[in-house]
Amino acid sequence: MYELTHKGHFYKNFLPNHTYLIWKEISMKRRTAIDLNQMYMICDEKTGLPYMDEERCAYLFPDEMTADSFIEIHKETKKASAQFYTEEKLNAKLYKLGFINVAVYKDGDWENHPIYKEVLPLDYYNNLLAATITLIKKTKKKKYIRELKHCEFLVPVKIKNGDSPEIFYATAEIKNSDEKMQVVFSDIDEFNAWSESMPDWELLKMNYISLRQTLHKRDLLFNPKGNILLLKNHLLPATEKEEE
Repeated sequence: MYELTHKGHFYKNFLPNHTYLIWKEISMKRRTAIDLNQMYMICDEKTGLPYMDEERCAYLFPDEMTADSFIEIHKETKKASAQFYTEEKLNAKLYKLGFINVAVYKDGDWENHPIYKEVLPLDYYNNLLAATITLIKKTKKKKYIRELKHCEFLVPVKIKNGDSPEIFYATAEIKNSDEKMQVVFSDIDEFNAWSESMPDWELLKMNYISLRQTLHKRDLLFNPKGNILLLKNHLLPATEKEEE
């Protein structure tokens, strides 16, 4: 499956306007703990991104003491500075990063806030791949590498038009090596951060089978300017056709 986007702008499968407006009206009447309080977000110490567990949950605390208690138990985490969030903007940011739930600690108990794509602001979300990249890095578990078979990928290309059009894929070289890695992105924000210094690239959206066909045994480099991950080709799951 290939789908061409234009300079990082891709929108698909949006809610009908009337559905979105109904949700907006409801949400304006509902003020949650997230909207009403300053919150401490728990973040990953290495990446600075919100901390994700294997349930793809983010964690917020209204007071510093309980946030510090959580950090003592969960190593390699830290708290961001306290700030006010609106639930709508926070959910959109977290969903882009792969989260599907927000847990808020309030009055000695947890409030559960699922994130529903259907009511998020209009944008391109690649939730599964973003989560998969984070969980591969965090856990090193093979089951998350296998999950790549169900993801979609944003691949930078240059297309040479003519009698025989050609597609050129963006690659990066490993320092002091002739090996090349194919550059792939999980979302448009990651692509835009990279394309500032690498102009004139377009995006192709691909499923896993299509991506495998373009690799030619190259390794994969995800998000070189952000949530970076390098995966060796031999670790990538085979497609059904390759297994035959």
